[in-house]
Amino acid sequence: MKEPAAIPRRAWLWVFAAYLFQSIPAAVRDEALPVALMDLGYADAQITQAVAVFGLIVGCKILLSPLVAGFNPRRFILAAELGIAALLGLLAYHVGADQFSTTPIIGCLILLSLFAAAHDFALDGYFVSSLDDKSRATHSGILNVATKVGVVLAGPGLIWLVARIMDYGPQTADAWSWALATAGVLALLALVANAWGLCCRFSRPPMTSPSMATSSPPSTTRAGRRTLAFSTSRRRSAWCSLAPD
Repeated sequence: MKEPAAIPRRAWLWVFAAYLFQSIPAAVRDEALPVALMDLGYADAQITQAVAVFGLIVGCKILLSPLVAGFNPRRFILAAELGIAALLGLLAYHVGADQFSTTPIIGCLILLSLFAAAHDFALDGYFVSSLDDKSRATHSGILNVATKVGVVLAGPGLIWLVARIMDYGPQTADAWSWALATAGVLALLALVANAWGLCCRFSRPPMTSPSMATSSPPSTTRAGRRTLAFSTSRRRSAWCSLAPD
């Protein structure tokens, strides 16, 4: 006999948190990164090449499918999110370092793109496999809202935050370092919410077979009625024999 399948109890929570998280590295790479490189003095050609290279890395995520398929999907998703949050923290540290170096920044961005690609593949596969057609249709709106919120917060929101920080005097590199640290904190909050939603699960109650649901109790069948009448008559005879004359 098969055990009852485990289904997410708070599917809305992990769908919102996971897809909000998914949009954070994408928005940092596609929207915030070009502005950051421009503020740090890079030429337009270098900015275009960097964004193209990181985008190609994410586009090759299909090549990571054999690696991702070998792991537990929930654990892999959470581990990838933890790695992405750590990389955002490292990126913030190296951007604001006293001795600015391009090599560790490029290394963090490459690893960030790889982790984000693997996370996207695992999350999309888990969304399809863990929810039925009705649940996917119900939560598709939450998915879209979470994606848009994450893009706004980690894209234009991050750029706006840098501008506000620079109004108070810090240099460009320090402002971007603090903004990236804020993105890392946002990623950690989404990770915690996603872990809570994924870990709160319950077992689906076993379904009653149609034959058991439609079968009548013995007392309602013809044989059952005969047995009930016979037992009732025997009890009456017993009481009559015990009664005084």
